[in-house]
Amino acid sequence: MQIANVKIKTRKIHGNNINLWDHDPLFERRVQNATDGLSNDCFNWLERVANNNNDNVTVITNYIASMKTEANLSDSYRKNIILLLSKFSIF
Repeated sequence: MQIANVKIKTRKIHGNNINLWDHDPLFERRVQNATDGLSNDCFNWLERVANNNNDNVTVITNYIASMKTEANLSDSYRKNIILLLSKFSIF
């Protein structure tokens, strides 16, 4: 298994850099687990969702983790679920 190097995104709010993933130290790891073996598009979509609402990303990653334990998900199915849920949560 290969672990990707990930830059932690920050957002400037009122002159201060705020780490988007500071509130939960395992947040980044859950995102990496959900997107393991998938293209960077999946990670980027989850990152876009995190910019709007971290709770939605937590729900998506928890859902993927639950599905991985219940069924042998193919990479394409995981990718489709991540992309669709990410798009739905943004709009």
